[in-house]
Amino acid sequence: MQQSNTTGIATNKKIIDLYQDMNENKLILQPSFQRKLVWNNKHKENFLQTILGQYPFPEVYFADGNIDTENIQATKQVIDGQQRLSTIYQYISNNDDLVLKKIKKFKDLSQTKKECFLNYTVVVRDLGKLSDIQIKEIFSRINSVNYALNAMEINNALYEGEFITTGKEIIKTKLLENLDVLSDSEISRMNDLEFIIILMTTIEIGRYFNSNREIESYIKKFEDEYPNKNIIKKCFINVLTFINKLNLPIDSLWYRKSSIFTLISEIMF
Repeated sequence: MQQSNTTGIATNKKIIDLYQDMNENKLILQPSFQRKLVWNNKHKENFLQTILGQYPFPEVYFADGNIDTENIQATKQVIDGQQRLSTIYQYISNNDDLVLKKIKKFKDLSQTKKECFLNYTVVVRDLGKLSDIQIKEIFSRINSVNYALNAMEINNALYEGEFITTGKEIIKTKLLENLDVLSDSEISRMNDLEFIIILMTTIEIGRYFNSNREIESYIKKFEDEYPNKNIIKKCFINVLTFINKLNLPIDSLWYRKSSIFTLISEIMF
């Protein structure tokens, strides 16, 4: 029996071999400890461009999975690299859920480009036989970068959709910053974007709410397309411009975050 190896052995595997392993269920993409897929089509397309351009990407981590004793077949489970490998599988399989705007579908590539894609080598670090506790600990440590991020920073990292983009465009006008309701440190942690996104969600729902679930729901809902983008953006610019022109005293209660939030919401409702 192969012993536990938390350092692992790094080898190179061609995409064609990884695809065949996934297709034959020899490579398990989403073990129970893995989070759900969160990449949008833009993330996926950018990643595929990396491969098509023959640029390297970070190694993926595997561990031994279950052994099918009836069919005499061993499996591997993905500890880190799930989204990259899932994207590769979707691309080669010509999955309709993968919407591409910049690159050709795999089936439309030339024979030479198809071969280059399939022969691309991926660095695989095989950690061997590990206990469930070890696997979860390694997975947690690999992804521990998120521990210091606030909710908005995480959402910004995960999603680049139309809803968040609209919020960023409103921030770029500097109209909120000019009201001076957020400190420099708050702005550096993207609290200004969070403030606008919460306001946008409030307007979309048509009422006040007290749960982050609503925010994430709307970020996901309008990830690929946001029909109200131009209307919402124009309304925010008009309202923020109006408030700026009021020239309220610097010690006015309206310059508190909660007060300015209510003021903007009530004007826009």
